[in-house]
Amino acid sequence: MKSLIDKSNMYKVLRDFPSQFGKALEIAEGVKVPKKKYSNVIVAGMGGSSMPAAIIETYLGKNLKTPILICQNYNLPKAADSKSLVFASSFSGNTEETLSVYKECRRKKIQMVGITTGGELAKLCQKDKTPLILIPNEGIQPRCGTGYMFTGILAAMTGAGLAPNKTAEIKAAASALSKMNFEEEARKIASQLLGKLIVVYASEKNKEIARICKIKFNENSKVMAFYNYFPELNHNETAGFTNFRKENIPTVIIILRSKSDHPRILKRMDITAEIIREKGGEVLNIAMPEGNPLTQIFGTLYFGDFVSYYLALEYNTDPSPVEVVEYLKKRLKE
Repeated sequence: MKSLIDKSNMYKVLRDFPSQFGKALEIAEGVKVPKKKYSNVIVAGMGGSSMPAAIIETYLGKNLKTPILICQNYNLPKAADSKSLVFASSFSGNTEETLSVYKECRRKKIQMVGITTGGELAKLCQKDKTPLILIPNEGIQPRCGTGYMFTGILAAMTGAGLAPNKTAEIKAAASALSKMNFEEEARKIASQLLGKLIVVYASEKNKEIARICKIKFNENSKVMAFYNYFPELNHNETAGFTNFRKENIPTVIIILRSKSDHPRILKRMDITAEIIREKGGEVLNIAMPEGNPLTQIFGTLYFGDFVSYYLALEYNTDPSPVEVVEYLKKRLKE
């Protein structure tokens, strides 16, 4: 149910999220990307517009037929060459870093695909006849449009012969998400997180899921949050638990657990949780949903959306606007 605090009705955006996948599949059908041998795929995007690439990499991993790289800067990475396929990804269409990469690709005659709701990027793509995945402009935040962006990019990669056809799994995941009802649990966890520093842990293969959950706490709840992953964190960050009580900073460690994680990783999670509690920290173990890999990924992120949404309400904060980020952008234009 929408709260008076939630002025942009993010609640409805979250409830409608599963419908994005089917819509994006229809949109992507009309986008034709030349089929040829590409050296790599580069997704140039910032914030929520880069999340789809991280999810695709987590989802497909070794099944990707060519490496996928994320570019979060004004210039192409060194790995870019004349045989790269670059996705210029900007939800608003006005992200200055992405537009800079687009223009560089044009100068170097590198094949591109644009994905956006409009703005300057859409205008450039239409003028230059660059393949364009034009997703609906529904007035939502970029971080809430991951279903559109993920599906659009993956479908274009499939059309270019760079990824296996996962249409059936995408539709199955969307159907599973539409049936998930974990709002009561999300509210309960949000109340446990109020006034505490949040750290999200996961296995190495799910580290991007932990990172995106962390981002949702930053942007939706407007709180500081961090992430790390097993087993690497056991070789350094674990030592930081020593002075939990002396630091006197209330902290909750959220551990995302998947049944498909390596047995030794699951054991590390158990032992690490014990150590954290012994040292005065708090641990919340979150079981990632069962189902196909895509359902597990998006089911976890969807749950994170609702937890971060309800935590924002606990702080009496509107979850949609990111005023500090917009202020920074305004200052950069001065």
